[in-house]
Amino acid sequence: MTASFSAYAWWEPWDLLPAGLDATLDYLAGEVGVDGLCVSATAGEVHAFRPRSAATPRTIRCPPAAHFQPAARCYAESRLRPMTAAWIRSTNPLEQIVKACEKRRLKLRVRAVLLHAPPLVEKYAFAACKDAFGDASPARLCPGNPDVRAYAAGMIEDLTTNYEIDTVDIDEADFGPAAGFHPGRLIAVSSGLWAPGVRCFCESCRQAAAEAGVDVEAAALAARTALESALADADPAPQGGGPRSAAEADSGGAYERLRRDAVTQLFAAMKRRARRPLWAVYGDDAQRDRGVDWLRIREFLEGGLLTCDSIAAASTTGESIGVLADALGGAARVGIVRSLAPEVRPAPASASSTELVAATTALAVTGHRVFIFGDCGIAPPHRLEWVRQAVRFARREASAGSAKP
Repeated sequence: MTASFSAYAWWEPWDLLPAGLDATLDYLAGEVGVDGLCVSATAGEVHAFRPRSAATPRTIRCPPAAHFQPAARCYAESRLRPMTAAWIRSTNPLEQIVKACEKRRLKLRVRAVLLHAPPLVEKYAFAACKDAFGDASPARLCPGNPDVRAYAAGMIEDLTTNYEIDTVDIDEADFGPAAGFHPGRLIAVSSGLWAPGVRCFCESCRQAAAEAGVDVEAAALAARTALESALADADPAPQGGGPRSAAEADSGGAYERLRRDAVTQLFAAMKRRARRPLWAVYGDDAQRDRGVDWLRIREFLEGGLLTCDSIAAASTTGESIGVLADALGGAARVGIVRSLAPEVRPAPASASSTELVAATTALAVTGHRVFIFGDCGIAPPHRLEWVRQAVRFARREASAGSAKP
């Protein structure tokens, strides 16, 4: 069955409400022609200039937080609690947006950034990832930690039972890229040598390894030795930091399988408590200059894709889609990828309406039917006309493709 065409405008709540909720949604539904809205329920650090003069202050900045009012009962099984953004005070922007979308019959999908959460790591230090040297990440919650798993599942229950939404896009729900483990840390060797050292070796991961009969000390030793050798200018282990013995190789491989199991269990816990479809978000834009992080892709595919309903790709092009399709392999899995929602951005990524229309139409021709137009809230107002054109052309291509025998 061919999926129906849907176009979503991503407009963040901190931009949407000052711009005028009713007027903005009327314009998006009536003039731009989108089928739905995408907003962040939780987000990473926000630091943006708001182009519409009605918004004050013009520059908004807040740390990673929840942009709705959480229901405490949903998090009873965890010691972690969401931290709400200061700007919402006692209001509930998500509740207002839900009602406004229902009035206009607009679909609503929300994005939840889960494990990249420096404020939560600072408050709940026991839930942080730890590297091979025992140093805690200042930014990352560990997906293998039972309290983190219950917190994430509670978040999904909260969003899908208390709000009439269409879909939840789950973002940052794995161990994350190596560069995000210690954000901004200076280290004088290449990432190929230090990356194994930032695999998580926290107490929860160590306990899981012990229960599975995996020699976690051998895996940690291999990671430490590779980095120490590089810093000492000694000959590094084979292939930029690989294990030095068969025993270490076995331990390292088994430990990576445990990482994938932890991500799978996290997604499964969220899926059990979800009342709406869950889409896993994957984006490799930040990794392109450093090459593809295949370990993270494997964790994402086994944990997220095979548990969730589909994928949302945080990418300005179809490159992420191709990487994921290649990694999946097999016609059955490619069928799942076909229901992926590529994200295209009118600003600042696209230089012209022609470029935005071409990118969107090309994806529609290849079979994609769900599109998220990102950054609409911070785009100069005239670029929403670009989105209107892109939606019109992509919808036409999608209709033509559906009509073919």
